[in-house]
Amino acid sequence: MTVSKDYYLNLKNGVFHAEGPTGTGPDELAHLFQTIAAEQPERLVLHFHGGLVSEQAALGAIEQTLLPAYRAAGAYPVFFVWHAFWTEVIAHNLPQIYNEKIFQQLLARLLQFVEAKLRQQKGERGGQLEIKDQAEFLDRIQKARPGEDPFNELGQKRLSADDQLLTAEAEQFQEVLEWDDNFLDEAEAIANALLTEAEAEQARQSRSGTIQASRHTLMSPEVLDEIKQQAPSPGERAIFSKTLLIKKSVAILANTIKRLATGRGHGVYTTAVEELLRELYLANAGKLVWDWMKGDTADAFGPDPAQHGGTAFLQRLAALWQSGQQPRIVLVGHSTGAVYICHLLAHADQLLPPEIKFDIVFLAPACDFKLLAQTIHRYKKRINGLRSFGMKDTLEAADPLVPVVPVYPRSLLYFISGVLEDEADKPIVGMERFYLAESPYADGDYPEIKDVADYLKKSGGLIWSVADLGPGRNSAADAHGKFDDADPPTLASVQHIVTTGFKDE
Repeated sequence: MTVSKDYYLNLKNGVFHAEGPTGTGPDELAHLFQTIAAEQPERLVLHFHGGLVSEQAALGAIEQTLLPAYRAAGAYPVFFVWHAFWTEVIAHNLPQIYNEKIFQQLLARLLQFVEAKLRQQKGERGGQLEIKDQAEFLDRIQKARPGEDPFNELGQKRLSADDQLLTAEAEQFQEVLEWDDNFLDEAEAIANALLTEAEAEQARQSRSGTIQASRHTLMSPEVLDEIKQQAPSPGERAIFSKTLLIKKSVAILANTIKRLATGRGHGVYTTAVEELLRELYLANAGKLVWDWMKGDTADAFGPDPAQHGGTAFLQRLAALWQSGQQPRIVLVGHSTGAVYICHLLAHADQLLPPEIKFDIVFLAPACDFKLLAQTIHRYKKRINGLRSFGMKDTLEAADPLVPVVPVYPRSLLYFISGVLEDEADKPIVGMERFYLAESPYADGDYPEIKDVADYLKKSGGLIWSVADLGPGRNSAADAHGKFDDADPPTLASVQHIVTTGFKDE
């Protein structure tokens, strides 16, 4: 890459990453600000890429698209390049999980029972479900095309708000698994392939996107540790593995039905996949990586400016301002970059002169409503305007996270909401579905949604692609990754905001 280090800050785990030809440290940051001071720009853009972007991809997008675009808008851009682990999870873990025999067997069983529950008539409640042959469901799963929801037609059916997994149905599901030889064989194989404590601990300490505790599966170490705790003797583990996995499978079915009944579902197939991942595969489905990534965006603003690049940047910015150079500052955050901006605002309020305010642009933001609502409440005096771009829900639901295998047919934001956050179907700012004023989001349980929506409408607006609403309000992005640098209308809208701000629209 040939991008000058006067345009980017390279951080890893929140601290300066000075190694290698693309690394930057305090010296490079000092030179960056010397260059800014010499140019005396009227506009300064701080751009935060998303978590799906590697260092190499980020630098490539800067060189080929973003740097020229911001320069053409009359601004001096600084890019925060930071290191994420999504590539390993998306490209390796999820396809491997999908291809595990026990994953497909359990998914077929879940769909078998959910489909029967959807067909159930009110007068039939209380007894066992009339289930179809599991082979039919397994065959459709195995023949599904990449990015496809193989049970999309089930989304046209609805459960009643009071529907739940009844005792007789749970007992029926448990009995079916207890007589399923293929499932039992896989449960036994998992137990027989458990790693030793030393091997498992080494995997945990690696800060890798993959933490394996059994050579036979990518199930979460926490799940497999339960087997070890209940059965210290290797000879007993097969029995406890079967018992534990059956118990957890019943919970997965109950949670899937509950979400579909209460409006928290993401489609029958997708919801079943999400609950299966949450209960059995959460660590290797990306939860640890997601938590690390969010932690890294906060750690960039740690206490030591000799190490923490975000803090060092804000201190340099304060000095530039106090020297008399006071450019208008625009913050642009794509996906997890929006989380980064929320942390920046908190620390900017402590470190920058009180008159510094920001124009903010979110592109498919991955922050949750609570974080943004708290940020707005505490630091709105630092915000001139905030505009958020995202996809309409029809496009969001059709943007497959893993386009090479049919493991998850919806977008990254759906995956974050449905799998990686602390509650299933966590409201995420970049998803239109949470603004539609429908139950359960209109019932008063999520006041932060209304607070954020009202603020955005007054401040800068909500733009749902595909949109052709005039300068600064256009977008044709039909995939999560296109918002940052691959959709000309969105990029032109960002350029317009950089050039004019929000007041002149």
